[in-house]
Amino acid sequence: MQLSDILQADFWPSKVTACQTLNGLSGGSYRLELENGQCFLLRLQHDDLLRLGAARQFEGDLLFSLQLLSFVPTVFHIGDDFLVLHWIEGLPPTKWNEPHLARLADCLQQLHHFSVLHSTELSALPQLDLIQRIFFLLQQLPAEQQGCWLMQLDKLKPFNDCDVQIVGHHDLHRENIIVQADGSLKLLDWEYAAISNPALELAFMFANNDFNEKQQRYFLRRYTHSNSLIGQDRTFTQSINLYLPWVKLLNRLWLQVRQQF
Repeated sequence: MQLSDILQADFWPSKVTACQTLNGLSGGSYRLELENGQCFLLRLQHDDLLRLGAARQFEGDLLFSLQLLSFVPTVFHIGDDFLVLHWIEGLPPTKWNEPHLARLADCLQQLHHFSVLHSTELSALPQLDLIQRIFFLLQQLPAEQQGCWLMQLDKLKPFNDCDVQIVGHHDLHRENIIVQADGSLKLLDWEYAAISNPALELAFMFANNDFNEKQQRYFLRRYTHSNSLIGQDRTFTQSINLYLPWVKLLNRLWLQVRQQF
């Protein structure tokens, strides 16, 4: 569906008066203002997102299933190839402090427990296979560029997948987190959400953010405290550390593929 058709659709409570393109690596997001003063976030699916491994086509149904969680954006309308969310007022954290880390750890623990309890309802979400995702991105590059990436892959130590299956966000960085006026958080941009495991989710967290060692330890203590999904803390930390080089390589590869478009 074309953007102009969406803006004139009959599901809006009043006329759309302004449409602002939002910055972001994935693109296809707009802030809409309506004549009655309401604001919304419009997210479009497009072919480049699919080539980057994003699954924005699942995002609306996933968020609708997670509406009981306070940190999840509120769904307004789900279209065939677009999603409309209520606009969230607030700002990304300018730097990481302990209150932000504590709230974020609590959000992830709630998400992971909720997804285990409601796994049947969330079964349509794709599984994140880390190696498969890496080779999918490799195939988007010219053949002459793939050799150097394969050499880097050969040097990585193998990781062990965890048996616990949860819904992971996999794209949490400061620009995808909004701090509201009361200090609570909203987690944005769920297009890379998939079924994975807690250690892989936290490996993405640490790879995508500039946590120092002290902040990582604090976050881990908060996340693992009274967390029935986690066994031995030491084994869990080792799993995260084994995933980290793979996730960092995936992130670099994602940027390389994006530059091809």
